[in-house]
Amino acid sequence: ATNTLYAKVAIAAFLSQSMQETIRYDACDENNWAQVRYGSPVDYPMNAACGQLGQMYADYGTNPTSGLDHPYSCPRNSKMEITARTHASWYGAPGPMFVVPDAVLMEKGLLVNGNVGAWSNSGHCMVPPEAVDDTVQAWNRKDCETYVGQKAGGNVWNGLSDSSVEGCGWWGRGVIQTTGRQNFGTLNHFVGRSHIDPAIIGQTIDDTTVEAAPASPLYADLDLCSNPEVICSSTEHTELKWIAGLFFWVSSVQSYSDDGGEYEDWNYYTELKKFVDDGLVGTAFVDAVSGIVNRGCPDKECPVSGEVHAMDERRRNFDIVLEKMGVRRRNLRERRKEKSL
Repeated sequence: ATNTLYAKVAIAAFLSQSMQETIRYDACDENNWAQVRYGSPVDYPMNAACGQLGQMYADYGTNPTSGLDHPYSCPRNSKMEITARTHASWYGAPGPMFVVPDAVLMEKGLLVNGNVGAWSNSGHCMVPPEAVDDTVQAWNRKDCETYVGQKAGGNVWNGLSDSSVEGCGWWGRGVIQTTGRQNFGTLNHFVGRSHIDPAIIGQTIDDTTVEAAPASPLYADLDLCSNPEVICSSTEHTELKWIAGLFFWVSSVQSYSDDGGEYEDWNYYTELKKFVDDGLVGTAFVDAVSGIVNRGCPDKECPVSGEVHAMDERRRNFDIVLEKMGVRRRNLRERRKEKSL
């Protein structure tokens, strides 16, 4: 195989995940799609910002045994107050995710037994707003003025979420949905204004040797730990949503390592070469990268985090991009036709 073919397959793998995570929805921020059928306590809870499908984004990178944070993790921040810039747009779709301190909501009398509520998609908006005041956080906007074009629905402060949203500002952002304190922290350390204590540079903490930040980082004026939403909100650096995705791909997918663990034998470059050299047959390669992106391991179902979401769609995306780049997979069209019968 030529280097061009390896490169095309690698690009297709990256875009297959970006298509599923954001491109197909024209989104940058993670959408609230939590529902009872996926294990949520209620449809579209406000605390989807904290994590969906039973996950807790603020805990990404926390050692389950020692309780220590990953050395690159952003610090927890109970004072963070941020609203997402993008959201779903179908009739009655949930509004943008938000994070706000408990004290702020308590002062407004909005918490019920310490819990926030959920989005209700009922209630028609007579005049969908053509503009909203972005200086007002989403949780505090008027009825039918949560987002531009809102046709129905609204926040209901009924306490049916099983927690508050304090400190829950780590939802997915960017083309491949950078998520969690560890991923935002790693990105911030290497491309933004590092938050890492210089005293721990060179130390090995939980098997990670802390590297020094670049002398001249790409975005030295940006602190992605204080404001992770800048990935989606920056008008000066609109490329950030792609930079975040590519950084994650290089640092977490292409460099995936599980030394001493269940997947210690899996290597991105070995699997890429095997897939190409064996004639582009099967789904093992795209399934593995889908697992890393969506659940943190090169498998269709990962320990703790569970089953990969929308695996069939990720496979189809992979095939589509390969075809668009002129890469013909063996019996690709025939396999699609058989599956549709």
